[in-house]
Amino acid sequence: MSGIRDRILRRCLPLGAVVGILLVVALGSGPTRGAERKTSGSEAHMTDKQFIDEFRENLGWKALPEDLEKLIVFLTGIDGLGDISESEGDISESFALLIDDKVGLSRWSGQKAFLDRLHPFAAANGSGSFYAIWNDGSGRPLNQMPIVVFGDEGGEHIVAENLRALWRLLGYGTEISVDHGGAFFHRDEDAGESPYRADYLSWLKKNYGFSPIETSEEAGALIDKAQAKYQKPFEEWAKPFFKAAGR
Repeated sequence: MSGIRDRILRRCLPLGAVVGILLVVALGSGPTRGAERKTSGSEAHMTDKQFIDEFRENLGWKALPEDLEKLIVFLTGIDGLGDISESEGDISESFALLIDDKVGLSRWSGQKAFLDRLHPFAAANGSGSFYAIWNDGSGRPLNQMPIVVFGDEGGEHIVAENLRALWRLLGYGTEISVDHGGAFFHRDEDAGESPYRADYLSWLKKNYGFSPIETSEEAGALIDKAQAKYQKPFEEWAKPFFKAAGR
């Protein structure tokens, strides 16, 4: 492979019954290893600043959460973002950043008070589940807020205490499974390796001191820790919205 293609994927991400128009930025572009980035015809590079600005403006934020911005800088620094990509999941199966208009999220509730406190930012698996930051009303920076996964077949579960905890879970390399009963990571023994997972693991170690997650049980323990803090408060907050929506 003479180089790594620049990546921006524009598509309608299927969320089962949840359908939104999304701009997806596939993660996991590995280092160019000396190869030049490709730009031809209508393809053009989007710098990390341009993408950060677009991401921020879409969500109406003055600034991106620190750890989200760091990930974007990492990705653009090792590959750059162009117009199109055929797939996502190069660092962790099916995971991709997205710029989202909340159409999918509104299937859970269209009330402004609900939508204003949830911020979808990434595709979670290949079937349409997605991750969102939940502003729990504590007044802390969004960087410290918990992460919820919304399942394409139902289910809404806290999965990480904050962005960096999710980044660590992504290092396990496999996509999350979600249903009404829960959310979990499971990696088959014969599962393939995301092509640039090793580069991502190095980045995690350098920036956060994280060692790789080796087992499903280890991943599950991190989810359990987050849910012990935030699942009940999230359910209590979300219940009136879901009830009003007939969910």
